[in-house]
Amino acid sequence: MALGTDNLRVKKLIFFMLILSCPILLSAQEAPFGSGAEETGSEETEKLYEPVRGRYRELYLGMGLEETKDALLADNYFAYRGDVEVTMFNNPNENIIDSRGTGFIERAWFQFREEKLFIIELEMSRERIDYFTIYSRLHDKYGEPDDMTPQYAAWYSEDTILSLEYPLTVKYLDRVSFEASLEESRVRDSYRETSRKEFAEEF
Repeated sequence: MALGTDNLRVKKLIFFMLILSCPILLSAQEAPFGSGAEETGSEETEKLYEPVRGRYRELYLGMGLEETKDALLADNYFAYRGDVEVTMFNNPNENIIDSRGTGFIERAWFQFREEKLFIIELEMSRERIDYFTIYSRLHDKYGEPDDMTPQYAAWYSEDTILSLEYPLTVKYLDRVSFEASLEESRVRDSYRETSRKEFAEEF
């Protein structure tokens, strides 16, 4: 009788040990999967993109005319020949440097407003590089374009507009100066239209 009781106690003990060990075994089996998922989730952070800046190599929006000349002379991406490539407009506040490029750049224009560089325009060689390559680089660096059409893709910051235009031109624009010039252009157009109407009314 005692032997049967002992066997029953042993069986109960084994049963309870199995019950207690099951959660431990399950957690041990699930731990690698669970921990891996948690680590993956913690490592998957949103990619941080750079803000758009108005700078290409040592050329940047806002620099003066003489500074730009010096930077072009020192940069082997451009075949700048000096003042012969500087055009003065009728407006004394605006002038432009028109320079041939070398290698991947065919031609470049640097437009000034009130003696400060406010547009950098780079026309690329389509024989050496393609639209998709440059777009992919800009997309990786700045994220999705803020504006996109079949003709161009554009990225904005508070003070800069960067556009990639079809077939293959990159532009950096000083946003404040550019928008001011557009407003002045609208005012001039409105004035011309008013003057034309006033002239026609004289007949």
